[in-house]
Amino acid sequence: MSASSVIRLGANQVIQTSTFTEVIWGLIHYQDLIVWRASAPTRITIPVGYTHALLTADVSWDTNTTNDRFHTFLKNGAAFDGGPAQFYAGSQQERTRCFMSSFVEVTAGDYFEVQVWQNSGTDREIVTGNTPNFAIELFD
Repeated sequence: MSASSVIRLGANQVIQTSTFTEVIWGLIHYQDLIVWRASAPTRITIPVGYTHALLTADVSWDTNTTNDRFHTFLKNGAAFDGGPAQFYAGSQQERTRCFMSSFVEVTAGDYFEVQVWQNSGTDREIVTGNTPNFAIELFD
């Protein structure tokens, strides 16, 4: 048995320089079963009956050519073994788009978040352009 869900960024989010920040998701694109709630907008929570999950996320940053962008998954509020951590340089392209995925063991009640960071020296935004999303496929 498998189930899936895709959550999207609902509005641009300001990310302060050199500050680790969880992404606030705001729109349900598709949801087989309830794993995301507006009352906990940074989290996807594992329901009963699943033992593994494939997580994917992509984040689009506003245009800025300086310094670095970073994102990672958190499990239950912390980094975890096997969790990806991706660094990207600022880009002269329209936007810097960051993508990551991870296949992980899960138990009911575990929750996952996407955490971002940047060090441009000023506030930057993750933006709704290119439809950033956080997706999960669950397996029993």
